[in-house]
Amino acid sequence: MCKLCPSVLDIDKFFLGVIFNLMTSQKVFFRIFFVVLGIIILVLVGGVYYYFFIHYKSPLEAPLEKSSTVIEEEWLPVTPILDRGFTPENKLEIAGVVLDWLEGQKDERGIYNIFLLFDTAGSKYRPVSSGTSGHIGIAPIWGRFKHYQATGDQNDLRILAIDLDTYTDRSKINSIQNDFWNCKLMLELWQSGSFSADQKEKIKDICWQSAYYYHPDLSLVTSKKLIDGRLRNVVETEIKDLELERVIDKSISFEASLSKDDDNFWFYYAPYSSDFVARYFWERDENDLKRAKFYFNKAVQIFVQKEELFGDKEICLLGIAAADLFNATQKRNYLDFSRFLFEKVIPKSKLPVCALFTQELFDITGDLQYQEAASKVVEILINRAFDFSQYGGYHVGDGGFRDIEGTGEVSSCKSIRENGLMVGLLVK
Repeated sequence: MCKLCPSVLDIDKFFLGVIFNLMTSQKVFFRIFFVVLGIIILVLVGGVYYYFFIHYKSPLEAPLEKSSTVIEEEWLPVTPILDRGFTPENKLEIAGVVLDWLEGQKDERGIYNIFLLFDTAGSKYRPVSSGTSGHIGIAPIWGRFKHYQATGDQNDLRILAIDLDTYTDRSKINSIQNDFWNCKLMLELWQSGSFSADQKEKIKDICWQSAYYYHPDLSLVTSKKLIDGRLRNVVETEIKDLELERVIDKSISFEASLSKDDDNFWFYYAPYSSDFVARYFWERDENDLKRAKFYFNKAVQIFVQKEELFGDKEICLLGIAAADLFNATQKRNYLDFSRFLFEKVIPKSKLPVCALFTQELFDITGDLQYQEAASKVVEILINRAFDFSQYGGYHVGDGGFRDIEGTGEVSSCKSIRENGLMVGLLVK
């Protein structure tokens, strides 16, 4: 028989060998398959964990992008307005003039600028744009809402509807960074009953999509948990109420030392405290109240240990934060501390935020001295900083309020946020 041709027995052996090898290779294949599948599952689980628990930053703890928020335009010529043909004679009329001016302080997207810079002679000006962040526009939106409450002007509602659409359009503003009161101011709109359900969602979105500086010490006591289908930041440790009476008599001590982060971001802490109180009133989440106390305590520690950093504005913001925590907790020491700060700053203050501070104390206590103090600050600002013919702040006559420096000097700069706050004060 040809040796090259296999016999029947050889063929049988061959097929038996093939079947055996197939059976053996199947076992190896399945082993390899399950090992590879296990690796894929581990990679997927690890990726999900990394994204949500390490890499992912919710708006609550997303870093503030300072470099992206300022765009300086070129200097432009100014034609001073000497006579408009009328002169506003009361606070409500002045508020209307300021709102007209504010409406002209938007960029091509409809986003409010940060401020206007003028040269000393008043012949040139330069707008400074908000860039990728819209946080400055919250105060003008609030100011227009307060004007609507006082007047019922339907044009205010029309403009507010446009602003709400603009400020919740992610193609125009990726996230609204927060260095002030995004939630505190928006809560008033949300509670008012003046807006549709869709508009209320947009108002809430402006607050809840705000990006905050997230303090490392707060991160140590915070974890992420899935609650009711929503990934939430949970503060595990109770934040203590400070013995504020010991701040007043300067006998308080603090366990933790201030960090480099505190040196860089301390000016956020007091307004953040107020904002987290507003979030607490929105959803009654105890974690927000804990965050409010955390930032307040940090602000108080810096006030005690580095008081030289605090000007009138910072003291008033801290006083408002204390008043807000009193509203949330009903603990008297917060109100006493707020009153202590009032006595410290108000006799010499000329800032809108300080008038809001005294107005909030009046709303809590009903004590007329606080209302009178707020009215006095507003009158000083009208007489010294309102840029309009026949008023003491006249510079170019465009109808905006000029800033007042810490020295008490009237500046050639006009802050859009401060003008928004002024509208709210003028219609009180």
